[in-house]
Amino acid sequence: MLFALLISSSFAGSVEAWSVKAFPEDYLDGWDGWESGWNEDAWFGLEYNGQTFASPIYDENDDGSIGDGGAHDNWLVNAAEDVVQGEFVVSTYADDDDAWGVIFDKTEDHYFMLLFCGPSRGGNNTDCPLDELDVPGSALIEVTKGNVDVIDGSGRGFDFEAEVDVTVESQDGTVTVTYGDITYSMPTPADFALNGVGFYGYNQGQYEGGQDDGSSTYFYNPVLYWSDDDDDKVVDDDDNCEGVANADQADADADGIGTACDDSEAGGGDTGNDTGGGNGNGNGTGDGDGLDGPGLSAPGLCSCGVTDPKSGAALLALATLAAARRRRG
Repeated sequence: MLFALLISSSFAGSVEAWSVKAFPEDYLDGWDGWESGWNEDAWFGLEYNGQTFASPIYDENDDGSIGDGGAHDNWLVNAAEDVVQGEFVVSTYADDDDAWGVIFDKTEDHYFMLLFCGPSRGGNNTDCPLDELDVPGSALIEVTKGNVDVIDGSGRGFDFEAEVDVTVESQDGTVTVTYGDITYSMPTPADFALNGVGFYGYNQGQYEGGQDDGSSTYFYNPVLYWSDDDDDKVVDDDDNCEGVANADQADADADGIGTACDDSEAGGGDTGNDTGGGNGNGNGTGDGDGLDGPGLSAPGLCSCGVTDPKSGAALLALATLAAARRRRG
C-alpha cells in the first residue's frame, strides 16, 4: 500500500491496527487467525460477567525444552498486522503460581517473549520452563529454532492475583517491554515487526489431574496500535513526514520526504540567518528571519505510548470467577 490513511478507534498519537474485543466461549486454536504451539493443552475462551478471557485449560509440564513441540511450547498467537512502529497491549491476571508470558514478532521458528516464572509474593512450588531463570523471576528472551537467548532479566516475578497490562512498544529503534514497574528493552532488530502476538502458559491451566483447581492465567483485551506521532491518521510506518501533520502526503519533488517537512522544497534556500531583503522564502522584501516563508514548519512531537485505562470490572470478574472455582473444587 502507498500509505495507510485510517479512521478507526484510536488514541492521540496512535491508530488501532487490530484487537479482540471478545473471545468466544470455545476452543481458540483456529479461531480468527489464532494458532497454538501444542495441541495437547488447548486454549479456551471464558466469559464471566460480560468479560471474556483466553486461558490454557490444563496444568501440563514435562522434561523437554522450549522448541521441542511439547508442553514448553504452550503458546497461542495471532499473525495480526505487520506493525513496525507501534504498541501491543494486553491485560493479564494470574492466580496460578507457575509460568506465563507474552509473545511478539512470532514467525515460524523465531519469537521474542516476556516470560515470568512465579509470582513475587503469594505463590509456591513454581515450575519454570527455562533453567537459566531464577524463581521468582522474569526475562525478555529470544527463541530461535529452540535456542533461547536471555536479553534482559531480573528476580522480579509477576503480581499474584492482580490485573496488570503488558505493553510492548517499538519506537525510534528501541523495543521496550513493560509490566507494572518492570521494564526491559533492546535495540530494534532488523526485519522486526509487532506481528505474531500472543500468550504463553506453562503448567498454568485450570485443570490438574482432571480436577478444576480454581486457578489459571487469563489474557484479555489485546490491542495492537500503529504509531501516528503527528496524529494525522497516516501511520508512521507509511508517513513521509512523521513529525508534521500531512494527511495528503504531498511530495512535490518525489524524493520520499513529504513537502510539509522537506527543506529542499521550501524555496529560495533562505535559512533565516541573513540580514538582507528576503521575506523568508528568498524572493521578497521581508525581515529575513525565515519564519514567514511557505513550507517551513518545525516538527511537532507527540507521545505514542498510550494505554487504554481499565475500569477494574475485569479484575473483579476474575477474582469472583477464581473464588467460585475454588469453592466448587
